[in-house]
Amino acid sequence: MNISVAICTWNRANMLDQTLQQMQKLNVASGLEWEILVVNNNCTDNTDDIIDKHKTKLPIRRII
Repeated sequence: MNISVAICTWNRANMLDQTLQQMQKLNVASGLEWEILVVNNNCTDNTDDIIDKHKTKLPIRRII
């Protein structure tokens, strides 16, 4: 089974950081393929830095 989780954001880097921290605690069933799509809606804050911070721990793909 494949699952995509989409997070659309605009200048909510702090909330995105909190969300991604909590997603690291998920228990993902073996055999499940999943990804997190973070849609950067022309953010002017440090959203891209937050995405990069979590890329090594979560299957994140940035959508611009």
